Amino acid sequence: MEKIRGPLGAWIKDMTKHMNEIQEYEKNYGIHFDIIPKLDGNCYVLSKNGSFSYEDCFGKTDYKYCMQQRYELVLPEIVVKYYNYYIVAITEESVLWLRGRKANNGNYEFDCCADKFMEIIESL
Repeated sequence: MEKIRGPLGAWIKDMTKHMNEIQEYEKNYGIHFDIIPKLDGNCYVLSKNGSFSYEDCFGKTDYKYCMQQRYELVLPEIVVKYYNYYIVAITEESVLWLRGRKANNGNYEFDCCADKFMEIIESL
């Protein structure tokens, strides 16, 4: 069988790595995670130099703290639902796991990150 190269090959390799991390955690701790194909809204991660304001992403707020927050739009490669939380993996230079929740407007706010799936789950 010929090895798939290029962006598709890299994506398949990343997805396999993500799934292996999830399956290892499930096996070691007896917890089952729901893998969902995609999220309905946009995903925004808290970022010091983000391109979007809180109100751009989640709607009007009266909280000054929220008004000062900046966000970046991310495209998750894998989505795990765990209780009321969503755990997603993104790959830039390396894999980054993000933890977030669905906002009232239907978008998703991610405000915590870790290098490994186990670390993001244990942050709950």
